[in-house]
This record gives sequence, structure tokens and C-alpha cells, in this order.
Amino acid sequence: MQQCCGKDENEWYIIVGSFSMKEGKTVRKKMGVTACFLFLLLAASILFCQEGIVETQATGFGDIVNQQLELAREKALEDALRRAVEQAAGALISSSTLMENGTILEDRIYKGARGFVQSFEISKEGPQIFQVGPNETQSLYMVEIQARVVQTFLEQSLQQIIAEIGGIRTLVSLEGNEVFRSGVISMLLESGIDVLDPQAMQDLQDRNKAVMVRNSEEEACAAGLWFFCRFVLRGRCEESVEERVVREVPLVVAGVSFTMDLLDVTQGRVVQSFSVMESMTAGSSFFALEKALEKALGSLGEKEIPQVILSYLPKALEVDLVAIGIPEMGETLAQIPGLSGLQPGETIASQRRFHFRYQGTIPVLVLRLEEFGLHVQAVGNTLTCSPWLVEVRLEGVTFQQFSELCSLWEVEGEYSSSGSVFFLARKAREISEDLVDRGFSILEYDSGKVLARK
Repeated sequence: MQQCCGKDENEWYIIVGSFSMKEGKTVRKKMGVTACFLFLLLAASILFCQEGIVETQATGFGDIVNQQLELAREKALEDALRRAVEQAAGALISSSTLMENGTILEDRIYKGARGFVQSFEISKEGPQIFQVGPNETQSLYMVEIQARVVQTFLEQSLQQIIAEIGGIRTLVSLEGNEVFRSGVISMLLESGIDVLDPQAMQDLQDRNKAVMVRNSEEEACAAGLWFFCRFVLRGRCEESVEERVVREVPLVVAGVSFTMDLLDVTQGRVVQSFSVMESMTAGSSFFALEKALEKALGSLGEKEIPQVILSYLPKALEVDLVAIGIPEMGETLAQIPGLSGLQPGETIASQRRFHFRYQGTIPVLVLRLEEFGLHVQAVGNTLTCSPWLVEVRLEGVTFQQFSELCSLWEVEGEYSSSGSVFFLARKAREISEDLVDRGFSILEYDSGKVLARK
């Protein structure tokens, strides 16, 4: 293995030498450090972590088509880098967050895995033959790498996505008096704020992450990032009870004090602090404390904590949408976060119009709609949605094989011995995976087209 450093076009890079399939030939690759990353929920392992850098080990595979080893090798390397970066990202955000925001992360981050890799070394590579059926094998090129991933770049990109989504989900961690904690959460919920309560969490890893809120600002913001929250509200409520005798009348003085910090995860710091001290006197400790808590919560409302959080909401966009051939469009729109005021409009043939408000950006809204398998075109604040139709071209299939596929996917197609074609309302990646499972080799694919050979 050979390795050296260099500089090219004002960008530092690492050159890694690795043995290729052609004896005696050394292939050199260079990695620039830019700001995007890509993930895939597949195996990789973190070897060690130092400040801002995570070292991972990952294995990638690429189809060998027509004995084109170099092309298969490049695909395998990209796959390995993708898996290595995903492993680093998995240490920053929860698995549920990865699933809920898959399309946004794919478009905004995952397409640039190389940009988050500071350097990598190929430890093993070569063609592999896998048994995929009783009498069927598949040839893949395998590349195993050790990669150094710049985790700070991942954090910054995720913070930017949270800001652009436009939500104000808030992770609330308040210690001390339970009545006060519940009162604060109720106040935020009644104001329309999406609250995440650690005490309601079932997953052990999530609960352990939530405990980090009590530590430094950096760790508190890392916990907020884990749950894709915009804010973290943390603090403590203390109570005290003192018995006194006033003019020979026994009384109880109860005091309640709290301090809270509101942290903006996208900025990584405290943006506002709140503190109050209230006391009340009554004939019993129960009533004195109850009134003191009530007064403290009232003071909290006067400090307008919910309004401070709500002030970060972006101005809602007025959006017009035309749905073509999607009868369930209303139900789909109702599931999109940040969308409100949905008003169905006129219906003409297969077209139906909608108007609504959206708190976020148009690019994010487009990605949210694409998560439902829709093809979306945006012109200003007007969107046109239709089922996502992908052109599928197949080579080397018999008429019977082609007919079986068309029947399976309930589509009509055009058969030809030189190449058959049909259109399918699914994502190209999903179609490609299904075709590979059915013994096809994928020659090329993009968002609107798949070319495969039997």
C-alpha cells in the first residue's frame, strides 16, 4: 500500500495506491474535502474517533458487466465510501430520523459521500462470485476500505437541513418538580410546538442520548441533533418549604425557583435563558407549594417562552398544487409536516387543485412529496405532481420473460428482440434492485430511466 499527500488546483488531497487486478499496476485515487455526504443502511464499523474525525471500515460491491472490471471497481469504491459515511452519520442521528427523512438526506447529503472523506486506503479488493440461486451466480467486484470521515462536516450539514426544514421541534429536559415539568410541556404543546419528552421514550439508546442534555452546551446540542430537533429546553425547578409562626399563627412558606436555557441546535449555543423565583404562604405545605408552582408557571407564561420558540418559525409560504392522476393527493398532503390550511380546489378530469400554507422551503417540500413516490415540478410556489414514471428498457429478454414482468407490475409494454420497454410508477433505485434480484445486470440508471440486461 502506498500513500502520499499532494495539492492540486488549490485543494489538498491524499493519494492512495492500491493493487489492481492487472498484475503490477498501481491505481491512484484522490479525495478532496468538500461538504456533502451519502449514506446507506449497510454494514460498516467505526474503528476509532478523534476530534472531528471518525475512522471507519466498510466494504462495497459493484456489478461486473461484460468483464468491465475497472467500471465495476469504481462502483464498488463509491459503494464502500457511501457505507463508511453512513456509519459516521449513524453516530449523529437516530435510526428513526434516518428513516423519516431519507429522501431529504439522499438529495441534500448522501449524493456526495466522497466530500466528507478526508482520506481512505483500500485494504482489499477483487472480483467475487456469489451464489444467487440453485444454478445461478453473480459476479461482483469487492472493495474494502478504511476511511477517515470528517464528522464535523456531517454535523454542519445536518444542522443546515434542520434550519431549512423550518420546524421547531423542541427536546424538553427539566429536572426537579414534576408538576412544573408537566406544566411547561403542556404550555408548549398548547402553543402548537412539537415537544419531545425524554420520559416518554421507549428506546434505550434514545433515552441515553437524552441524558446528554444535562451536560455541556455542545453535548446538549448533540442530543438535539440526534432527534432532529431545532431546540433544546433544559433546566431545573427547585422547591423549598419553611414553617413560620406569625402572631402565634403557624404558617408555611413555600418557594419555587427555576432556571432554564433554550439552545438552538442549528447554532450550537444558548439563545436565551429564563429564571424565576416565587413564594407563597398558606396554612399547609401542600397548598403553599401548589400556589407557588401556579405562580411560577404564570411567570413563565409572562416571559413568553412559547413565543420565543415560535418566533423562529419561517413565514409560511402560500402554495398552489396541481395533482394529475393522484386521487389520494389530499390524504398525502395531510401527512406532510409544516403544511396547514389545506383547501381542495376544482377538479377537472384527472386534475385536482389544492391551496395550502407551508412553513419551510419549496425544495424541502418537493423532497417531502417525492418521498411518496411522486414526480414534482416546481415553478415558483406552484407545484405540479404526477405519479413518478420511470422508463425501463430491457435487453436480452424473451417475450415470455417480458410478459411475466409486465404482468407482475401490471403495466403494458412494447416488446422487441433488440430491446423492450415499459413505464413504471416507482423509483428507479427500487426498480433496479428488483431487477437485480431477478437476475438482471443494471447497465445504467438515473431518476427517470433504467437500462438492464438479462
